[in-house]
Amino acid sequence: MKVIQVMPEFGLAGAEIMCENLSIQLYRHDIDIIVISLYDYHSAITERLEQQGIKIIYLNKKRGFDLHMFFRLYRIFRKEKPDVVHTHLYAMQYAVPAAVIAGVQTRIHTVHSIAQKESKPFAQKMNFIFYHVFHVIPVALSKEVQQTIQERYRLARSKIPIIYNGVDLEKCMQKETYCSGNVLRYIHVGRFAAVKNHMMLLEAFAKVHKKLPESELILIGAGELEECIRKKIRDLGIEDHVVMTGLKKNIYPFLQKADVFVLPSVYEGMPMTLIEAMGTGLPVIATAVGGIPSMIRSYENGILIPVKTDDLVHAMLLLSDQNLREKLGLNARITAEKKFSSETMYDRYRKIYRKK
Repeated sequence: MKVIQVMPEFGLAGAEIMCENLSIQLYRHDIDIIVISLYDYHSAITERLEQQGIKIIYLNKKRGFDLHMFFRLYRIFRKEKPDVVHTHLYAMQYAVPAAVIAGVQTRIHTVHSIAQKESKPFAQKMNFIFYHVFHVIPVALSKEVQQTIQERYRLARSKIPIIYNGVDLEKCMQKETYCSGNVLRYIHVGRFAAVKNHMMLLEAFAKVHKKLPESELILIGAGELEECIRKKIRDLGIEDHVVMTGLKKNIYPFLQKADVFVLPSVYEGMPMTLIEAMGTGLPVIATAVGGIPSMIRSYENGILIPVKTDDLVHAMLLLSDQNLREKLGLNARITAEKKFSSETMYDRYRKIYRKK
C-alpha cells in the first residue's frame, strides 16, 4: 500500500504533529508513505520526518490561491500511483481534484476542528462537493466534531468515522513527582492566536498569583498576538512571574517540570498539546469546547470548565493541592495509554485506508 499525506506546511501546531505521528507509524509498519508540503517551509517536524527516512516533497506554493498546485499534485499522483491520498487543513481544495483526475480511489480528509471553523464559507461549499460527489471520507477527531460535520455537510453519521489523535507515548517524559517544590508552575502550549484565549488565561493567573505568590505561568508558542500578550502581562503587573519561551522543538521537558497544564481555548478539535500533557501525566484544566469533553472527565483525569475567567481561577487554585494533582495526572496518563497513542491511531486509519 502507498499513502500520500498532503499538508499545507509543517509549522509546530496540532494538525501538523498529528500528521507527523501518523506518518511515522505508517513508515514503521512498512507502508510506503510520502508526505507533501504545499509550501517550501522546513521545521523541526520536517527534520524529524526526514531523519526517519520519510520522503517529503515541497511544492513551493505562492501565498494566496495558486493554480499551479493542482497540476503539480496531479503529476505527483500520476507518477507515484498512491492507493490513498490523505489531506489535512485546506490542502484538500488542491489535492482532491488532482487525486480524482489522477484516478486515486481512496481519498481521506481529517477534520481537525469543528466543521464551521475548519474552512471559510466558500471552501465549505467545495467541501460539500468533495464529500458528496467525489466521495472523500471525512474523519472526525471526536463525537463533537463528528456532529458538526454531520450538520454542516448533511452526511450520515455512518459516513464519518471517528479517530482520536495520538502521540508516541514513548517520547513523553513522565512526571517523577507531584511535589511542586518552591514554585507552582502552570503551563500553556499553543500559538498566540485569539482562539487560544491567552487573555483570559493571563487575567486568571493574575488573580491566582495574588493568592499563591509562589506561582509561575509558562507560555510556549509564538504568533500574531505576541505583542498584545506582552502588553497584557505588563498591564497586569505580572512580568516577573510569566515566562515566554518562544517555540520549542521538544516541549516534553517543560511539561515534565510543570505542575498544571492549562488550555482555555474558545474552540478546539482534539488538541495534540492536551494529549501530550496527558501522556506526561500532567494534571490538566481545559475548557469544555470542541472534542475536549471526549478526552476529559472532570475530576477524574482533569478538570473541565466553561470559557469563564472565574471558573478558570477556581480550578487553578484547586490544583494547588498536591494530592489532587497526582490523582488527575496519573489518571490522565492511563487515559492517554488507552485512547490516544499513535499506534492506536495508526490501526484505525489503516482500516479506513483498506476499506476500498
